[in-house]
Amino acid sequence: MPSGRRLKWLLERAISRVRTYILDTKDENLPNETGHVSDKWPAKGAIVSNGVTASYDPSTDPVLKDINLSITPGEKVAICRTGSGKSSLVSTLLRMLEFQSGSICVDDIDISTITRQAVRSRFNSLPQDPFFLQGTVRENLDPLRVATGERLVEALQSVRIWDFCESRGGLDEDMNEGTLSHGQRQLFCLVRAVINPGSVLIMQRPHYG
Repeated sequence: MPSGRRLKWLLERAISRVRTYILDTKDENLPNETGHVSDKWPAKGAIVSNGVTASYDPSTDPVLKDINLSITPGEKVAICRTGSGKSSLVSTLLRMLEFQSGSICVDDIDISTITRQAVRSRFNSLPQDPFFLQGTVRENLDPLRVATGERLVEALQSVRIWDFCESRGGLDEDMNEGTLSHGQRQLFCLVRAVINPGSVLIMQRPHYG
């Protein structure tokens, strides 16, 4: 246990680092990415990619070249070929890659004209590798507290892992990635999508060890 003086020094150092990060970290949004969308966007989930060329950095070669794609509302599209740019396309849709040319419109809104945080918050994405927070089952399922406890239990029951969670203490029991088996971790992430439904659902094939 650190002494009182050392603890104070550690806290001051941590606060200083956080402050430096807040003040010095460059905003990822470009000057033109300031538009706003309604609370209901995207209501339909129509996606149109028009000649998209994108890269991880403007100074590097593009990883996507002249991609044209149209997905109608309610349509399910699978991209299966190895090396076809699946992850790059998802990253572009989530505004993690930079457009060099072209555009992606969702419900007629060009996603390069609104903040990247707005784009990501409106799309429901299941990652390749499950991730977990330090906290309770409830906090891991619903960190933004948008669902009731009853809804969380119902969703866990729908994928048949509620009995397991209940045997470990229920929604308010602490958990971590090691609490669940590999398959249960995937189902747990699926529940996150179930309780926060949206018009655009992005699912990536999980990694298997």
